[in-house]
Amino acid sequence: MTLPSVRAIAREKGLVLNGYVTMPSAASAELYAQQGWDCVTLDMEHGAIGIDVAVEITRAIRASGVVPMVRIPRGGPDLLTALGSKQVDMAIMAVQSSTPLVRQGRLKSLAVAGSVRNKVTPDVPSVGEQLPQFPNIVGFVALYAPSATPAAVMAQIHAEMNKVLVSEEYKRRLDSDGSTSTVVPTVEALKAFFDKEGQQWEALTRSAGLKVE
Repeated sequence: MTLPSVRAIAREKGLVLNGYVTMPSAASAELYAQQGWDCVTLDMEHGAIGIDVAVEITRAIRASGVVPMVRIPRGGPDLLTALGSKQVDMAIMAVQSSTPLVRQGRLKSLAVAGSVRNKVTPDVPSVGEQLPQFPNIVGFVALYAPSATPAAVMAQIHAEMNKVLVSEEYKRRLDSDGSTSTVVPTVEALKAFFDKEGQQWEALTRSAGLKVE
């Protein structure tokens, strides 16, 4: 069965609905794939799915007319096995683990998430360049504290963390593997960022007609 590429789906529909499978069951994955998803990702990083079961699951997903993808733990051999056996058409990896394999000619990088190119892969276009209407999706981490933490303590921790983020040593470490950091001026600004992210995903969820059951 010939399936459309994820890029083709995005161009046609403006977005791609992707579900995640964590259970090591081909039957469950097949039922899940039939619920209206454009593609289904096998989460081998957080789920209990081994490469042997992954082959069965990708076949079941593909048989349902849905594009299978794989989230590989740590990258490396498992990813090469899945791609090399042609059980998956595409895999999503962190730039830190995928770049060495791309440079070795063992993988081809199609795009990097976000609206701008990554500094360690300047020749690879961003998703935003290829699909301007596509939501800006990037992974991020932040430092959290209990909600009852006094505002003065929060402000002090925030100020100290920002000192680290702008230090030359920290920026050199980030530059070495393609990571980036953003200095958020205040705790309130960080909250506003999270609120905006929540509104974006709520709007996408509603427009796609998805419901929690």
